[in-house]
Amino acid sequence: MRERSFIWRLKSSRHWPVLRWPLYAAGLMVCFVLLGTVANTIVMPLVTRHGSEFRTPSVVGKNLREAESILKAGGLRLEIESRQHSPAVPEGVIMDQVPRPYAMVKKNRRIKVVVSAGARMTVVPFLRGYTPRQSQLMLEEAGLEIGGESYARDDSLPAGVVVSSIPAGGGSVPAGTVVNILINKTDAFGLVTVPILVGENIKKAEAMLNRQGLVLGAVYREIDAVLLPGTVVRQSVAAGLRVRRGTAVDLTIAKESW
Repeated sequence: MRERSFIWRLKSSRHWPVLRWPLYAAGLMVCFVLLGTVANTIVMPLVTRHGSEFRTPSVVGKNLREAESILKAGGLRLEIESRQHSPAVPEGVIMDQVPRPYAMVKKNRRIKVVVSAGARMTVVPFLRGYTPRQSQLMLEEAGLEIGGESYARDDSLPAGVVVSSIPAGGGSVPAGTVVNILINKTDAFGLVTVPILVGENIKKAEAMLNRQGLVLGAVYREIDAVLLPGTVVRQSVAAGLRVRRGTAVDLTIAKESW
């Protein structure tokens, strides 16, 4: 009653025309404040879905099918951002994701992933006959690493060159693979093994001798009704014997009968 009489007296006052506009403005400001509070606490969360935020599941280490299923169950979408080679992560497995695992996101958010393309493959070069230094450079050029050195004996190659490699030349391996080499170690006295020459053509027999570090000696001819002309019938040094490098081996070859 006092308030009503106060308002009535205020309106009846000669000051009312001056005071009414500030009072109206104050009332409007109160209304705007109330509306803003309602918008922030009720309307905006409904529009922005602020209440639907949740933590991003981790899909790192999952394959694409598993990751897509996990994200789909949470109302998220998977997007492949890139594929990168990795010697440690199998092909098709997710290596990274954005947003990071357990970050707060909203539904329908795209989760970008980096997928492993597996190890980059390269071919082992053929190293036979090359020096260890040459072999190292060839391996590095192929994206491989030279490993340990072991020794073998191959009388057809000079001492100190590579006989073979493990993995073998021509094979496909992941980049960064360590390749071990076998280095030729000849006999302490420079001995080599005489090859089997009987039955071979004279030209091929000479090439075989040269590969072993031996030389072709005298060549004799004799009539042979069975073997083709030029075929080795006998050799002066038996096959399998160990002889010094540079030893001459005489051959007897077949000739046509007159």
